Amino acid sequence: MNDSRFYVGENALNQKVWCISIEGVAIYNPFFSECGRFKVEPQKYYGLSKKDIKKLIDLNNSYQFEWEII
Repeated sequence: MNDSRFYVGENALNQKVWCISIEGVAIYNPFFSECGRFKVEPQKYYGLSKKDIKKLIDLNNSYQFEWEII
């Protein structure tokens, strides 16, 4: 993979997870705000494309990483 915005970080339980960097913040569940308290529309809130959202979810699912944890 050659998109440097995607990298392996940690979720809220300190487990490995694929993230995307948005303005220096690691996002692994694009359907919630950075703090994890609010549901958001990732295209509007983070400016992610449908392709980016799918790629992030697919990466995490392919490695069986827990990306849905807030």
